[in-house]
Amino acid sequence: MNDVDARLIAAVISFLPLFLAGNRLRVGVRATGGKRYGFISLIPILNSYFTGVAGFLVLLSVCFSALAAPKKNDWKVIEFPGIKPSLFVHTADGSIDVISDNSSAILYRALQPQESARRYLIWTWRVDKAPPATDLTRRGGDRPLAVHLCFKDNPRSGFAKWLRSLVQPNVGMFFQDHRCLAYVWGGKTVEGEMFPNPYLRNRGVMIVLRGSSTPTGEWFTEKIDCEQDYFTAFGKSAPKPTFLAISGDSDDTLSKAAGSISGLTFTDH
Repeated sequence: MNDVDARLIAAVISFLPLFLAGNRLRVGVRATGGKRYGFISLIPILNSYFTGVAGFLVLLSVCFSALAAPKKNDWKVIEFPGIKPSLFVHTADGSIDVISDNSSAILYRALQPQESARRYLIWTWRVDKAPPATDLTRRGGDRPLAVHLCFKDNPRSGFAKWLRSLVQPNVGMFFQDHRCLAYVWGGKTVEGEMFPNPYLRNRGVMIVLRGSSTPTGEWFTEKIDCEQDYFTAFGKSAPKPTFLAISGDSDDTLSKAAGSISGLTFTDH
């Protein structure tokens, strides 16, 4: 049972007194020949009534949260011309397996307002097989996993241009409109180092969270400060992030890589 299911059940249970209170009130009026209750006798019924109203409001909020929760179909793949695409497999437990075989691709989705308004991003990830460690500061580097957070940073870009990029993704066009942080697992660079993304020039940075010596087959949890990392990378306050992406890359080393990412969640704390 996930959090939404639990909250939904709790809300339904708390909503029951609303119906019971209404039923008791109608029965009581009939039993007294239509006479009104005294104030003291109404207190338990009113208490049940307002408890039910509160439950109903929670029920509504849970329903809207469930509708707004990211779904499998919200994710879309960007493929690179001439390169075999990596595979992204949505599993029953909610994680996403990333499988690369001499391949590369990006899986992304648009962020919802309640996500982009929050400062921190947390997730867990695991690498089962990694490509050879490469120099990620130059083009041609491979890494088994990366999480990308992109911020719209070109107010002159029109809606039609953005829409075209979603229907037929143009990677160059997309990154002209955005600045991106890439949180990386792998490479020869030491953990914690931030450096310019060699594919994005001044519009992107890479941050190595886990180096190539990190044990495989084990889950690790990350928590990043989106606003602080953006300011450190670009020297100005962060706009609201607009896209979240994950990727796998092994085409330059002609190798195989496999890993999994789970629990991508934005939070205030």
